Amino acid sequence: MLNKNLKYAYIILTIFSIIILGTSLLNHYYFRTFALDYASYNFAWYDYAHFRVSPNPLYYWDKNNLTFFQDHFSLTLIILAPLYWIMSPIFGTYSLLIIQTVFIVWGGWAVYKYIYLKTKKNSLALSSLLLYFLTYGRFSAIVADVNLDIILSSLIPVFLYYFEKQKFKNTIIIFIFIIIGRENFSLWFIFIGIFLLITNWKNNKLRVYSLGLIISSFIYFIMVFKVLIPYFENPNRSFALFNYSILGSNPFAAFKFIINNPLKVISYLYTNHLNDISFDKVKQEFYLIYLLSGGFVLLFRPKYIILFIPIIAQKMFNDLPLRWSSEFYYGIEVVSILPIAVFSALDELNIRISKNANNLKKYLSILIVILATGITIHQFDFINRELKYYGPEKNKFYDTRMYSTSFDINKIHNLIKQIPDNARISASGNIAPHLAFRKKIYYFPRVDDAEYIVILTNNPPSFMEKNEFLSQIEKYKQSPYWNTIINEFPLIVMKKIKK
Repeated sequence: MLNKNLKYAYIILTIFSIIILGTSLLNHYYFRTFALDYASYNFAWYDYAHFRVSPNPLYYWDKNNLTFFQDHFSLTLIILAPLYWIMSPIFGTYSLLIIQTVFIVWGGWAVYKYIYLKTKKNSLALSSLLLYFLTYGRFSAIVADVNLDIILSSLIPVFLYYFEKQKFKNTIIIFIFIIIGRENFSLWFIFIGIFLLITNWKNNKLRVYSLGLIISSFIYFIMVFKVLIPYFENPNRSFALFNYSILGSNPFAAFKFIINNPLKVISYLYTNHLNDISFDKVKQEFYLIYLLSGGFVLLFRPKYIILFIPIIAQKMFNDLPLRWSSEFYYGIEVVSILPIAVFSALDELNIRISKNANNLKKYLSILIVILATGITIHQFDFINRELKYYGPEKNKFYDTRMYSTSFDINKIHNLIKQIPDNARISASGNIAPHLAFRKKIYYFPRVDDAEYIVILTNNPPSFMEKNEFLSQIEKYKQSPYWNTIINEFPLIVMKKIKK
């Protein structure tokens, strides 16, 4: 029966592979990818492939020679570095977008296989696959171009599938790849281990592996924050990704605060803890999106909520309201495991109102997919979102604005090819990802020792007012030390005059 129905899974995977990859590639082609994070990822990947761990000059705010490795304690791009030599000669700076899409599709395939393995119902398995791709956070993540969270979260369903199949060699490999990919995933795995321990308590073998997962995740969590991050940390700049000032200055202070103030901590999960009323509804919007996208089923099987505890806590306790939301990649962990939790829970429900419970579960699964699709379409509309950081041209794949631009795109691509590959450059945000495969690239208006300044004048960076951005451009255009060699709207290229 599975083989007969596999064609539908292949069709779904193919359609969404085309949508996700096509949208990502088009964003890059139309100069809609960002210096942060995509140019910094491309620079780090290039750097690791050349056996270097160099300061990442795209961190415009940093003067302390911070490397990508010190900003994100991650070995992922180092592991993927050999692919640079295989892919970049063919796909250039589009390569990481392709690699990320492969991980996303692999995660979708694992969702389908897991639900079929657990339920033996192809309708539920196909619905879970559709939910994996249709939930709003999948499309909002495209806005972020490439991110470690997107890649690693896609592997959680793969891990769970191999664990369920008791393919423990594969399980261990995927586990190690994930936890060394980003410092916070070991915390998530503690809760995944607790969930697996509860659900497999009667199976001696799986119980032992679940306990091993909890213990090893806990040990690595301690080690990464107590040993590895301090060891590799830049002495002039402390680790900056623990942004939970309401809880404490580090994970251990936060844990103490949570134990001593449980009611206050619970209130932070759903209330705005900042002094800005404009963010009052951001957390509520996030919960509404995912409850309507199938999350309501988990209320009837609370054990599956365990999988979401560290994810939700990390989001809602953060100092940045953007991270409370489902925008960019900040809901991607939920998106990756929600289908597994929802359809596993749905299959376990004892539905007594119908003589044919299986049919009712099938109809409920269709309803969940329809609700998730409706929410996604609703959120695509700029005016419906609490945080309005981007328009439809970035991820609304059925909007004609995604496929057009106000300037001659091919001409701009041909012009930037004239810039030597070994030149030191300063580039504006949307053009930097295309030029990041080099030893030195700065985020304009940081120039330092650059030999070329390459700017798209129609896209000022988010950290500068437009007038200030244009003023910086004019300063260099008028400078006696720089010569404007290309001026084709919106591209300006200046070359430093040698003394």
